[in-house]
Amino acid sequence: FIGVDIGREHDLTVIWLIEQVGGINFTRRVIELSKQTFDAQEQTLYELLKLPSVRRCCIDQSGLGRQFAERAARKFGAYKIEGISFTQATKEMLAYPLRGAFEDHSIKVPFTNAIRADLRGVRKETTSSGHIRFAGERNRYGHCDRFWALALALHAAKQPLTGAITDPAVIRYGGNAHNPLLAPRPRFTPRTLQARPRVGYFET
Repeated sequence: FIGVDIGREHDLTVIWLIEQVGGINFTRRVIELSKQTFDAQEQTLYELLKLPSVRRCCIDQSGLGRQFAERAARKFGAYKIEGISFTQATKEMLAYPLRGAFEDHSIKVPFTNAIRADLRGVRKETTSSGHIRFAGERNRYGHCDRFWALALALHAAKQPLTGAITDPAVIRYGGNAHNPLLAPRPRFTPRTLQARPRVGYFET
């Protein structure tokens, strides 16, 4: 599952990839793009979206991200790509589950200084009219772009509880003609993360 927070000149574009294993959301890759063209950003994202294991991607479609999300949806399908406009209501919808995931230890992230600063940089504020807003402070690492990319990835990982296997990619066949076997494909166990300069975090 992928979350993408879009930036261009002043803010980073952050692509956050997570995998669910045993109810835990493990970070598999974090890509940070600074002052890259939209063509370069699309190329980076599309390489991930082509992976058969990637099931859903949520993209910040506020402002500059609208065309980015629409182009991705045309290429990979609206069932796989969801554009989300950042409003106070949607930010609240994204921020609370992320906080809850940390509280119940169902999410694993690499704690670099930049990620730590972004996760701590989003503040809930109450306006004079009594409304709640989520404000991200600007720091030396950006504008809390990693926070929202992770929140979008977590939102992408939400699946309807149908009780059925809905993704053919996780189905395997076996047995014989008289006793066919249909079962989920076994998941890989979590792997360690290794930092690589200017690229992000990769599986090792």
